[in-house]
Amino acid sequence: MKTIINKLKSGSQNNKGAGLAKHSASWLVILSSLIPHFSHASNKKLYEKLNLKSLNLKYEVFDYAMKGFGEINPPNQKYLAINDYSQHSSQKRFYLINLETQEVEINDYVAHGKHSGYNGNTKSFSNVENSKQTSLGFYLTDKPYYGGNGFSLKLKGLEKGINDNAMKRYIVMHGASYVSDSWVDKHGRIGRSWGCPAISKDNIKEVINKIEGGTLMLSYSDKADYLNKSKYGQMF
Repeated sequence: MKTIINKLKSGSQNNKGAGLAKHSASWLVILSSLIPHFSHASNKKLYEKLNLKSLNLKYEVFDYAMKGFGEINPPNQKYLAINDYSQHSSQKRFYLINLETQEVEINDYVAHGKHSGYNGNTKSFSNVENSKQTSLGFYLTDKPYYGGNGFSLKLKGLEKGINDNAMKRYIVMHGASYVSDSWVDKHGRIGRSWGCPAISKDNIKEVINKIEGGTLMLSYSDKADYLNKSKYGQMF
């Protein structure tokens, strides 16, 4: 879409005929309107339809994710994934939302990095290799593979200085035995990863098969240092 629009812009600038330039400009308006834009009103309506409040996802988190979706315009438009690290890890804070059917297909636990917080709450985040901390921000899902943690999914960080070292750090989505109801019952929280958004082994295969190859994922926190540093936090 962006390539087409850029070509039309170039054509209108180089075109000596005012009529043709005007024609190209009108096509720019039409094509630009095809790119998804999400307003506060439409996001609120969808939030209520998804019944996300009952699942402990605050509206401001969903609204932020949807505005990022509209701005980034990910290749896979069907799904949106959210890891809400402003919640305690004993809460099911991973949300897989089908935007086509307008349903929450999976709501699961998701781990944070062991150095991001001990007692189930997160307090610090990092983009630095070997920090064993979670990196916040928007990601695009990449290719699945089989590794040391079984079936896993590579993630590409989209925010410079915030999560763009995800590939270097091997920050991936994978399943883990310490992400389960039984772990919460025993410890009052789930276990922690080395920075990866690990979910339950029961759901990992289904989630990866649905979101691989260009789905937008947001790892969120209401920490002011993230929202102030992120270009999307400043934009929205």
